[in-house]
Amino acid sequence: MKRLRLAVLAFLIAGPALAQSPVARVRTVILVRHAERASADSDSPLSAQGRERAQALAQMLRDTPLTAIITSQYARTRETADPIAQHTHITPDVLPADELDAVLDKIGSSAGGTVLVVHHSNTVPAIVEKLGGRTAGMSEREFDRLLIISVLPSASSVVTLRYGAPSAR
Repeated sequence: MKRLRLAVLAFLIAGPALAQSPVARVRTVILVRHAERASADSDSPLSAQGRERAQALAQMLRDTPLTAIITSQYARTRETADPIAQHTHITPDVLPADELDAVLDKIGSSAGGTVLVVHHSNTVPAIVEKLGGRTAGMSEREFDRLLIISVLPSASSVVTLRYGAPSAR
């Protein structure tokens, strides 16, 4: 926990963001995949294990000065964000999962702050790439990866942390 707080603080202090980018003034994006879901249904809610992971995320980020939370329209992303949204009193912005440009636009409109994005295994790596960073692909069984992306003038840097119970990989 302490390690994450120090990493987030370091990124918040990092230099200004890309001026030409849709994420122009954002310094930090925290990106996670939704927690474990109850079934394979397209809009399945979280399982008990997923609810525990959502609580672990809220615990880990409880002292992080979030300025926005972004989720997709699916219950599993909204439920993953719910505990930290309640703690911070931030109403998440719910955007269509297949509209990554809308996600980037919303990140860009949250200039200078720290944005939490809760998304999907197939979109998390794409969002990192669109922010100028790099990360490995994400398996369907991986739920514990937390990425901190610092958008800098010359490049973006990505720090990978783990939270909650370890996922099968």
